[in-house]
Formats: sequence, structure tokens, C-alpha cells
Amino acid sequence: MVPADKAKRYTKRVSAVEPQLARELQKQGSFIQTRKVTQYYCVSCAVHSGKVQIRQATERKTTPTRNRRI
Repeated sequence: MVPADKAKRYTKRVSAVEPQLARELQKQGSFIQTRKVTQYYCVSCAVHSGKVQIRQATERKTTPTRNRRI
């Protein structure tokens, strides 16, 4: 299990028709329905599969520091 705030969501559109047949049907003016498929990956799996790129330290988000009273 991966915590929801750490999971990486990957969404793609999938068609039930093969791409070559889909092109021919679209040329004839037909509409081909697609559906969205959403998959959730942990950070290490997303990086390993190439879904997410590792960012440099300068490009990462920084969390603001809080002024703490003692």
C-alpha cells in the first residue's frame, strides 16, 4: 500500500480498436470511443518505469520554514 499523498497517478486513454483500423475508420468519418485508464504508482516504481523523471534539487519544491518560538 502507498499513502495517497505519495502515490503518483498516471492516466492514459485506451481504445478497444487497433490503431491502424482506427485511422481508417476516422478517415471515413466514424467516431471511435476511448476510455481513461488510471493507474497509481509508488514514487520508486514510477521512476523505474519512466512515468516520472527525477528532478534536480534546484527544481524541487521547497517547503517554507516556520518561525518557531521557544
